Amino acid sequence: MKIHHFLAAVLVCALGMRLYAETTAVPQTFVHSGETLDSNTDFFATKNGLAGHKYLIVDCSFRLKSYPSGFNFAPVIRFLNTSGKNILEAKFSELLPRLDQPEIVDGQEYIPIPPQAEKAALYMQFYGNCGEVELCRCDFTLSEEKERRPPVVYKQFNDPPVLDDRQLDEMLAEMSPVQAEIRRCGQYNGIYLNGKEIVPSIYYTSYYKDRDNSNFNMVYAYQKAGMNLFGVSFSLGVTRPCGTGDIWRGSGQYDISPIIRDIRSILKQAPAARILLRFMVTQYRGYAEAHPQEICTDDEGRYNVFYHSKIRSWSKDIVELPDDKDGGYSKVSDYSRHFRLEAAKAIEDVCALIAAAPEGKAVAMVYINGGRDGQWFDLWDNTGMLMDHSPAALELFREFLRQKYHNSEAELRQAWQQPAVTFDTARAPLRSEWWLDNIAFHTLYRENSAVHDFCEFLGWGHAQRHSIWCGAAKRGSEGRWLVGSYHRASGLRGFPQFSLLSLNYMIDDPNVDLFIHVPSYHRNAYAPVHQGGYDGSLLLHNKLMITEMDLRNGELPHYGRWGSHFWRSHNPIERFTIDVQRFAASAIEKGGTFHAFDMDGGWFNSPGAVAAWEKACDLLKARTILPQNNQHIGVFSSENLWHYQSLGLDRLTVYSAVENPAYALYRTGIPYKYYLLDELFGHKTKDFSAPKVMIFLNAGEMTPEKAEQIRKQYGRDRRMIVWHWAPGMFTTNGDKNIGQTTGFQLRQLKQADNLTLVAENSSIDPLLKNVQGFLIPTSRIPTVNRGVSYEVVDKNAKILARYNGSGLPGMAVKRYKEHTEVYIGAPCGLTPQLCRNFGIEAGLTPYLESDDFCGCNAGLLYVSALTDGKKVITLPHSVTVERVITGQQVRINGQKAEVDMKIADLLILKLGNEK
Repeated sequence: MKIHHFLAAVLVCALGMRLYAETTAVPQTFVHSGETLDSNTDFFATKNGLAGHKYLIVDCSFRLKSYPSGFNFAPVIRFLNTSGKNILEAKFSELLPRLDQPEIVDGQEYIPIPPQAEKAALYMQFYGNCGEVELCRCDFTLSEEKERRPPVVYKQFNDPPVLDDRQLDEMLAEMSPVQAEIRRCGQYNGIYLNGKEIVPSIYYTSYYKDRDNSNFNMVYAYQKAGMNLFGVSFSLGVTRPCGTGDIWRGSGQYDISPIIRDIRSILKQAPAARILLRFMVTQYRGYAEAHPQEICTDDEGRYNVFYHSKIRSWSKDIVELPDDKDGGYSKVSDYSRHFRLEAAKAIEDVCALIAAAPEGKAVAMVYINGGRDGQWFDLWDNTGMLMDHSPAALELFREFLRQKYHNSEAELRQAWQQPAVTFDTARAPLRSEWWLDNIAFHTLYRENSAVHDFCEFLGWGHAQRHSIWCGAAKRGSEGRWLVGSYHRASGLRGFPQFSLLSLNYMIDDPNVDLFIHVPSYHRNAYAPVHQGGYDGSLLLHNKLMITEMDLRNGELPHYGRWGSHFWRSHNPIERFTIDVQRFAASAIEKGGTFHAFDMDGGWFNSPGAVAAWEKACDLLKARTILPQNNQHIGVFSSENLWHYQSLGLDRLTVYSAVENPAYALYRTGIPYKYYLLDELFGHKTKDFSAPKVMIFLNAGEMTPEKAEQIRKQYGRDRRMIVWHWAPGMFTTNGDKNIGQTTGFQLRQLKQADNLTLVAENSSIDPLLKNVQGFLIPTSRIPTVNRGVSYEVVDKNAKILARYNGSGLPGMAVKRYKEHTEVYIGAPCGLTPQLCRNFGIEAGLTPYLESDDFCGCNAGLLYVSALTDGKKVITLPHSVTVERVITGQQVRINGQKAEVDMKIADLLILKLGNEK
């Protein structure tokens, strides 16, 4: 009996909750022909007699017999009433591969049985190109209670301190203060302390102080494993009892003793460690009552109640958090000018006090965190219900409008098409204006509408605040420390955080050194490490990209779904070790580093976890300083698509437009980088070298004049220019500009809307070599529309793909004397092989020609296998395999390296140069 079956059986028997189970006949094989984009099976497993029971446990196993790029499936549970009417549908949150048989994925869900449900049935959804899945197992179990889990209590290392207080004081007296800087190291940006490059391995310790574990009991073990920077986390002002806070006791009043205490705790365990200060910027106690106009309110004037990193409710009265009690409080608006300046003074003062203390000599970095989820997410939720209508936010919005429209109300009225609006009457949009449910695809707001301006203001306002606060930390440390924060690149995400559409404002800011990105949460062997950051631009502007790695270790208990017996049985230490290395390799691929996020203060308290993180640190040590070059695919994207996008039911057009194409690039086998669109115009660093392939992913603000400038400057050296979807859509002439911008004759036809492109079977064009079927890369099953599409009617263009079922041309190529241009008329019309062919035509040689996850940077190459079989790696001229870090037997024959891999295997090579 396999371990996952054994744990499930033990769980059910031990709790006595298995009333009876029904198992469908297995095995069954399901084939999606790929002739239609999607298909559903009939019900193939049912469970009757649900009435009167609380939970339905569904256990399924599937063998992935054929799982190519562009294919996906999802098992769906449907609840029916006695008359057969559908009440509710539920999907598995995650299908997890087995460690010993990764071609088999298992799913388990505890689903509350809805009222009136009498029957549950399972069916399959298929999407995309041809694929084949075998059902191995399907069990239904009724239960009266949720799964019982062990308490979340972590182990302790209990290593004795290396130094006592006297010895630490002596060491600090002799120590020189840390002077930190970021320097370009060819293909990555490195951290230098006092002129010497360090291995930028960061252990991000927990904020929580109220649990049995100690935040710093693991420092000695992890410093020995190769971690060099350790976090000290605290709230600047108000805090819950579980954390360190109340440093800021009122205007000009501070108590830094808890911070000094925690720094000393780390240095006693690891004298060579350097310190990362994690500020959670919160208001001091009593601030809300003293300054009610600065507090975030809804459109009815009610004050927010902020608890555990988000707004939970609203109150007619200000809510203050009492001392030593947990609960919510009325949080200041993220757009309060008054608080911005008050907090800036507090940040500068606190940093100056720490920097002046002996313990401050060891500080090297500062994270300025806060807002929703501690990551500066918008305070409202994704229903659009929670807007900030506070007087403070309104005042700053009006200041933004005055700047944008040059203090001219005539310009404002013309832009908003509101003849009576003034700067003193302009307001934030209401939900009814922002969240539009009746739009078929997407709402193209006028070039400067009220809603568009407010979207733009949110990013501008965040950047203003962030620059001021990072500058305050810089001044307080007299320029010694690196400063930055979380910054989810919302311009590359399917759902926005409007405040984080702000990188353009900060990319050249000398006060902001680093940006932290959080990958997607499906973190198994079938999912890429999806950071979604503008890594190309960050590298060019000497900014450090840090990938957060809050990976769970299945050896230990956890909260949430990661604590289930099912999840832990599928994520033993062997898988954790592979995942840690895979995430670290991906962070290095992006030209940055990572931090290990120990959220609860014990996630990695095991010898196996220490060994896993040591391997990740070793990858950072193995980097080589190599010159940056243009031998890659460059993806150019604007942050501003969401400024024009309705938050309607079909808003997820943006998944197709900006996020899903990344799933093709992960599997292309050619290095790629993301750049801000303004890299070609506004920013223009002196060492920018245009990539051999330039994909304009989201260029809605591109004008024909700018497009012609790109052709003149970069249309040479066999370069490939790819125009994706609708460049120029958001300019003055809208759709009419798209043809002029791309250089293709186009027309918009409703018959093509929401259709997927299908490769032209009769074409022998090299761009379609090994490209068949639907042009979709995604591992996500879309549930929404894709948006308007455009037909190619250009007689001088060669057709490469047509819209499914219509025969209408939607993708074409034009070849010129020194370069090639491609137009793709539907969003998300990319596949790994198509991108690979773009690179080959531009003169690039793929490292890998199979559709596995692959990346290469700074002398490290990794392959994460998605299929069994032989992998053939092609090395550039004069490049050699210096070492196989992951230990496989690799066969070398000239510039070819071959290795046999199973699904979910990870290969990492250290590359060298024969010269």
